[in-house]
Parts: sequence; structure tokens; C-alpha cells
Amino acid sequence: MALVLHVLHNPIYAGGYTYGRTQERRGLVNGEIHNRVRRRLSQADWTVCIKDRHPAYVSWEEFMGNLEKLQDNTTKASRPTHGAAQRGSALLQGLALCGRCGRRMSAVYPEGGKHGHYICRSPALVGSPCFGVTATEIDAAVAKLFLQAVQPTEIDLSLAVTREAERQAGEIEKQWNLRLEQARYAARLAERRYMAVDPDNRVVARTLERDWEGKLREIEELERDQAQAQQRDRTVLSADDRKTLLALAKDLPAVWASPTTTEAERKNLLRMAISDVALYPVDVPERQTRIEVLWCTGATTAIVVPRHQPGTVRKTPRKAIEIITQRFHQDVRDQAIADELNAMGLQTGTLQAWTVHAIRGVRHADGLTKAYKSRRPPDRRDDGLLSIHGVADHFGVCAGVVRYWRKRGWLVPVEGRGTGHDQWYRIDAQVEKELRERQRAGATISSTQHNGQEAS
Repeated sequence: MALVLHVLHNPIYAGGYTYGRTQERRGLVNGEIHNRVRRRLSQADWTVCIKDRHPAYVSWEEFMGNLEKLQDNTTKASRPTHGAAQRGSALLQGLALCGRCGRRMSAVYPEGGKHGHYICRSPALVGSPCFGVTATEIDAAVAKLFLQAVQPTEIDLSLAVTREAERQAGEIEKQWNLRLEQARYAARLAERRYMAVDPDNRVVARTLERDWEGKLREIEELERDQAQAQQRDRTVLSADDRKTLLALAKDLPAVWASPTTTEAERKNLLRMAISDVALYPVDVPERQTRIEVLWCTGATTAIVVPRHQPGTVRKTPRKAIEIITQRFHQDVRDQAIADELNAMGLQTGTLQAWTVHAIRGVRHADGLTKAYKSRRPPDRRDDGLLSIHGVADHFGVCAGVVRYWRKRGWLVPVEGRGTGHDQWYRIDAQVEKELRERQRAGATISSTQHNGQEAS
């Protein structure tokens, strides 16, 4: 990873020659000279910067754009950048600003828990944070505001989604084309070597000919792999793909609440419309948090949400409990109930989207448990085949004896080869006769052994 970052930050990657990108100085503190400190300089302060000096992998503009993106993806709270979206549940990671000191707040997860907190650790305050608040209520309020705000711009959002998908497809297609171009160049080079060899030198000619044929086969394999990748990964958008993307963009609340949408994807969606979110603590007349949302358009929106009191218990909304109870008695699946509650805009007691586990938790808390259905099949089917328990009832033995017969090969199933209840047996006259004889022989042996023990 360090080597990759070094290459991405090196101007030679973009064909440029530079000198003096860093500066080293010795520091004098309390009359003592400390070790050298290396500091990166901005491009305007470089001693030498000659563009297009070497063959470039990317253009200079793309190289500078990559540097800005890498700088913006830095997640340090001391820098004013948003940072890359992480996998944590705190939606405002990189967006939250402290209303007291103006510093960017960090998203932390106490004791490795799922629920995050926004903490401002101002360097002016030693030993205690400047301000901290639970992320659950804040995230729910900002997400609701975001979904309401993007509804009027469904067309623009749909076009943006389509353009992003086409851009990603174009990047993948560009990578395939570069691989094909490199393979074709290697094939042309092998062809020139073969054409330039002396025909009388047959050993070298045959070697170069095999090398040329191998390069041609590599081109065919790459073209075949590219066609399969386009069909498998759908890198080329069809008319149906565009319709699907437009439908998903218009139904953004369903996409937001979908269990397949990751937390990082929700954060990226939020950053498409929101630039920063400032959080102000309000303690009088009651504990609240004032939220000021700065949109990418420059407009601001202010809302106030209650701050969670320590020791209070969050409760599931009564309306959600009524719907879960009603749908349970209608034999509706838990996933369908969760989808219905999310579509209605209802949330759990912790202000989260409904999932199958949340539905099950409410059901078990209210005693709404589904009766266990035995997986045991019927003893006899309509076509006359018997299960293990059917064979046991037919011969008047337990199921363990039937399994012993099957293990010894005396009874072979006609359907199913597993070890569970999916085996079925046909008892014809020949099988019935053999098993009856073995059953009588086993009873005779057991009776003889028992009599011998009594005599002794």
C-alpha cells in the first residue's frame, strides 16, 4: 500500500520532472537543536516543475485530480476534508462540525458497539471532550431531511445516477482496451521479430513463430474474456438497465432502507447533496441538539431534535407494534412486514430501519412465536412408498432397526440417498419375506441367549 501511494504521489507517474517537493528543517526548542522535520510543499513552492518530460501514464490534470481526491479522502479530524466514507453506522462521519468550536467531529463507537457517537476533541480542552452526542437521533433526522429534499429533483438525480453508471462502465471498458492494446503491441513485436529472422536459421524461426502464435492466442483469450465480462458484469448499459436505474433513483427511500444498501453507500448518497452538518448543544429549557445542514447549493436548513437522556429506555412505536401483530396473525413473512414498515416511514425504538431481526425481536417480546412444524414426512405416500417410520410401523420395530437394515444393505431406498427423512422404500413380496426371516432369526437368537442366561 505504501508503494502504491508513493507512485500515485510521484509526478513521474504523470510524465513530469520535479525537484524540491519537500523541505527539511532543524528546529530550535529551549536552546536545543532538534532533529530534522520534513514538510511537503505546495506545487507553487516547488523548486523545479517541468511537465511532459517523460512518457506519462495519466495526464497532468488527472494526476492533480487524483492528488486532490487522496487529500480529500484523509480521515484525520485535524484536516478540513470530509474523508472517505467508512463502514460504520454513523452517517455524518466526515460531515459533522462542532457548533462550539467549529472543529470537525470524530465518529467513534464505544467498546466496539454498533451505535456511533460524534465527539469533538478540541486541543484547547485537555482531559475532556468539547461536545459529544449520540449519532442515532441525529442520523435519523438528517436522513429524513435528505430524503424529503431530494424528492423534487428526481429527474436530476436519475440523470446523475445514469451518468455515474456510464462513467464506471467506461472506466472498466478503458481498462480492457488498454490490456488489448498491450497484447496487440506484443503480437506485432513478435511478428516483426519473426519476419526479420534468417529463414535458414530454422530453430530460431520455429521458436519465434511459436512466440508469435502464443501472442495471437492471448489476444483471442482477452477478447473472449472481455465479452464474457461485459455479459456477466453488465458493463454496457442497455435500455432496460437505464430504465431500472431511473426507477431506482425515483424510489430513493426504498433504496435507502434496503438491507442490501451498505452504510458507506448511504454516506456517499448523503454527500451528493449535503456539504457539512453543524451540531449545537442546547441544554435549556430541555436537552436538545440544534442541527444546521449546509447543502451543496449553499442553502442551509436548521432543525432541533431531542437529545437522549441517560438512563431512559427507547420504546417501539405503538403503531408499528399493531401492524406487526396484525400481519403476524395474517401469516405474513417477517421480511414483508419490515418492507411495509420501512415504506410507511416507521422506525424502530432506536430510530433505525426495520429488519427481519428487529421484527423477530418485537414478536418474541410480545409472545408472538410461530408454532414449530415437524419436518417428519408422512409414513406412506399415495404411490405406496414408505418412509423410515412407515417401514418401522409395518414390521413392528423401531426406526433404529430400519436404519440398521439399511446400513447392512438388507433394505435399499428407491428414492433419496441422504441420511435424513428424504428416503423412501418399496416393500414388495421378496423384500418382505427376507426381512421377516431376518426378524424371526434375530428374535430366535435373542430368545436362545436369554434362556442360556437363566440356566446359568
